[in-house]
Formats: sequence, structure tokens, C-alpha cells
Amino acid sequence: MSHINSNHEALEVEIREGLRSLIQNSTMKTETEIILPASVQRYWNSLRRAQFYTEQKWYDLTWDNSDIMKDYLIVMSILIDARIGCWEKFREIFIDKKRNDSGLPYPHDVLTSNDFLGLSNGKDFYAKQWMYCPLMIKEQAEPHKLTGMECERRFPFIGEEKNIGHGATGIVYKQAIAAGCLEYQPPRSSVNHKSKFVACKRVQHDQIETVEFENLQHLRGLLATHDRIMVNIATIIQDLPKAGTVHYILYDLAAYDLNEFLNQVPNSREKEHRRRSDTAPPGRNGSEHWNAADLIKESQHLADALDFLHHRLYNDKRVTMAHNDLKPENILIFYPDAPGGRRYPVGQWKIADFGLAKIKDQRREPENSKAGRIDERNRFQTLSPDRGTRSPEHIDVTHRRTRSTSVVSIRSMSITKSKRDPGRWSPPEVEGKDEGQLNPRSGDIWAFGCVLAAVLAFGVDPPLVAELTSECEIPDRLDQRFYDVETKKIKTSVSKWLSSLHTTHEHKLRSTGTQWVNDVATLILEKILLKETQDRLKAGSIRDQLEDIHKSMQNEMAKWRGQAETDFSEQLESPKHDTPRLNFPDAGAN
Repeated sequence: MSHINSNHEALEVEIREGLRSLIQNSTMKTETEIILPASVQRYWNSLRRAQFYTEQKWYDLTWDNSDIMKDYLIVMSILIDARIGCWEKFREIFIDKKRNDSGLPYPHDVLTSNDFLGLSNGKDFYAKQWMYCPLMIKEQAEPHKLTGMECERRFPFIGEEKNIGHGATGIVYKQAIAAGCLEYQPPRSSVNHKSKFVACKRVQHDQIETVEFENLQHLRGLLATHDRIMVNIATIIQDLPKAGTVHYILYDLAAYDLNEFLNQVPNSREKEHRRRSDTAPPGRNGSEHWNAADLIKESQHLADALDFLHHRLYNDKRVTMAHNDLKPENILIFYPDAPGGRRYPVGQWKIADFGLAKIKDQRREPENSKAGRIDERNRFQTLSPDRGTRSPEHIDVTHRRTRSTSVVSIRSMSITKSKRDPGRWSPPEVEGKDEGQLNPRSGDIWAFGCVLAAVLAFGVDPPLVAELTSECEIPDRLDQRFYDVETKKIKTSVSKWLSSLHTTHEHKLRSTGTQWVNDVATLILEKILLKETQDRLKAGSIRDQLEDIHKSMQNEMAKWRGQAETDFSEQLESPKHDTPRLNFPDAGAN
């Protein structure tokens, strides 16, 4: 008998060491260690299971045909790992009462009760079980609210976290979700079969406007219907005794943001591969070469996304949204799989970070009023539904072109207040922190015009982005805003620079011509970056004008290529010249 017990104890030691080899963690702290359920299942192969429990007195040989013990592998692992020697009562305590893996994690008071494990063993089991019960994250579900016992749940993050930036309300980290711990929505596969990198934004509860956060959660299903709007994968809310309530907001990991794309374009393919390896290799879906028309195309998609937020979020109460913090850092770039030959030469641009977004019920306008008119008595924008919800024909098929009919509950309607001092991309009507803003949608339009100016500069010649920034610093070098703080109008230096761009850099525009540069600059200066908010073009109209400019660019490029090919053929037929190379000067490696 002692020989059998000795062999069993030795086997327990061996299994315990094997289980410890399965540990994964995100830091060196013990409380972050996790062992994935799938790893436990693989570890307990048929031979190991037969060695361990078939010799036990409580084991019933008929169970060999039912695989009943597969439901107790994690429970047994916890008992072994915690050195709880209660095997003689295992059937009585666990199997007869069906206390199997599906019941994990067990409450502390249940575990420590006399009819379970008792005080000492129950406490040990309770502490150890959390390593074997990591949080299962469900994609696009209601927020995971970890309160009470659930606060003990360990996040399924593996590897070292990396600080990759700051959002409007918190720090953003790069994390890897362990395989099998992210449950996808249909029609995708059930779970992630390999680790998935995500961006995790951590926000303290006092940095979040509760009502706005709840509204965004209600509207996330509508926002997800537009593929140029970034919605979170999941949100986890954890109540911690010392740190208080913390929100963890998970997003797909982008290759980079638009600011990095415009200002820090890598100068070597090797560096580009290192930066994009987590999302897509260089060259995917046509991203090895791009031209200025590709930039205008993506800008057009962004304008459509703004129009969607401003005018096409329909439900029973007619909702409108303003992003309220549009800037290159909040426009993320992805290089997704491209079925059907779709190309993303400059990536797929998405509006992200809705931490400062404002949501309002759309008020029904009086019959004799004009849509979009300011009601001075109530001091906020009279919001009317956009009767024309048309999107350009080439807009990606996942864009919603009809009114959303999902019913959601929106709780608030108020004047928008700035949560920070005006920055480079802020509209002139934002006076300062905590100051009221009548029409945040129009503020989005101003910010979009500033972003479009930077994209235009990049499309003509990437180094011109820095030159535009310098023009924004004139005259006193005190700020980089696009407007003069005294007149609230676009700075004269910026206006002159943009309006002359098509002539001063004509030599760089052979394949596309100069007309598109003049057209985009005119759109920015005469229709978008205007002092009076009501004079600014709406996002849908901007989208349509960018669509027309993109089409004219394509026509101009087709003519140029045709002429270039003709010249190329004539040179081949001429014996007086060496065989030339045909180059397209506007194509650049991404």
C-alpha cells in the first residue's frame, strides 16, 4: 500500500512540474500567471490520465467509455498544483456532486464549507484556481464588468506589454491575447487559434464621461457597419480595491497612425517590414506602390465616415455624433486582407478614439426652419436628418447606405464642452478647456480640412508636410494652429502656401497634372477652413467633391500613361537612342 502511495506521490510531483511548464504571463508578477484550459486538456493525454486515476479506489472502470473524467481535468490540476491531498474523497466531493470544470471558478464560501474542501484546503483551492481560469473575452459584446469575485480574473495577455501611445483619456499598450481566449462573433471561427496582438487602452473611471461611454456602447453596433470607423473589440471594466474602476478597451492593432505615415515614412523596406509585421507584410494588396490619387481616395472614405457619424446614425430617437478630436493621430492605418482584388495602396484609413465624442438626439426641426440652423434660444445645434444618404458608388460595400433602424437608448443632450485646450487641429470656435461649443460636427469639418491639407502636401511631395507645419507657425512661432487666434480665420501664410502649391511644385506633378492640387486647395480654403461654422461644407458634400477630384486624377493619369507608352514605343523604334526605362515619378514605396 505504501508502495502505491509512493508511486502516486511521485506522479503528482511529475504532473505538478509539467503543469508549471504550461504557465504563461504578461509580466514577472505572480498574480498574472495563467495556464490556458486548452493547454491543460492537451497535457492530460490518455496515457497520463490512465497512470494517474485508473488506479484510484474511487475510479469506475465504466467511465472509460464515457470520457466523464475529461470534465475534471482542470479541477484535478488545481488540486495537484495546490498540493491538496484529498483523493480518497474525490468521488464524494467532486464527481457525485458534479463539481467539475464547468463550475469554475468556485466562490470562496462554497469552497471553504465543511461539505466541500473545508477552510484550509478551500482557501488554497480558491487562490490557485484563478491561474487556470483566465478571462474569456467576447468580441463586440456588452462590457465585461468584473466585480466582486470576478475581479480575481486574470487577463489572457501573454508576453511583455509595450506602451505604444496615448489616447484622449488614457495610455495605449500593445498586448497579445493568448490563443483560445478571444471568442469571435459569427461568421468567423469560434476563437482565435493563435495569439492575437491588440491595442489595449487603459482609462481610469474618472477620465470617462459615464453617459457618453454608455451611449457609445449602445451605438457600437451601428458604428461597426462602416468599415472606416474603428470600433473596439471588447471593453473590460474592473473594480480594483486600490486603483478604483479601470476600463480596458481593446482594439485591433494598426500598422501605424496617419501622423506617423505622413511624418515618419521609413526610408528602407527592411524598416517598413519591421513596423508592419504585426498587421500585414509590405506589398499586401497593392501597397508596394502608391500615387496621390490613392491618398485622395482614402480621404474620400474618411469624409464618408464623418458623414455617417454626423447624419446617418438613425434609430428611434434619431442620433447624431461628433468625433470631437479628429487629428492624424486618431486616424489609424490598416493593411487588411483584400478579397476580390481590392487594393489598399496606402492602407485602409479608419477614424479611431471616440473618448471625447459627443452624441445628441436629433431634434425635429420646425417646418419653417432651415436644416442645420443654430437655435440661439437653446444654444445648441438644431440637428436635422440628412435626406440624402447616398454614398459614392465605389465606397466599400460594408459602408451603410441606408438609415439604421436599431433601437438604442440615448440618455443625454448637452452643449459640447472642450476637455482640453485648443490644439493644432482644433477649430477656431473652441476657446479653451471647458468652454462651450455650439456645433461640434462643424468642428469635425474644420479638423478634417486641416488633415486634408497635410495629406495634400504629402501627395505633392512628402517633405512638404514639414513645410506646411512651418507655415502654420508663422508669424510668431507660438503655435501650429491653422487659424489666427485674433481673427479666427485661416492664417494668411497657410492660405498663400496652399493656393500656390500647384504652381510652385508643378515639376513634381507630371503624371497627375496640377489641376487636382488646385481643386483640393480650393476646396479646403473656400469650403472647409472658414471662420463661420454654418459656412463650412458638410461631410457628404466634401466626400462628393473628393470623388470628382479622384475621377479627374484617374483620367489625367490614364492620359499621361498613354502618352508615356506612346513615347516609349517611338523610342524603341528609333535607332538613335538606347532602350529607355519607363518610370512613373509619382509612385513611391509605402
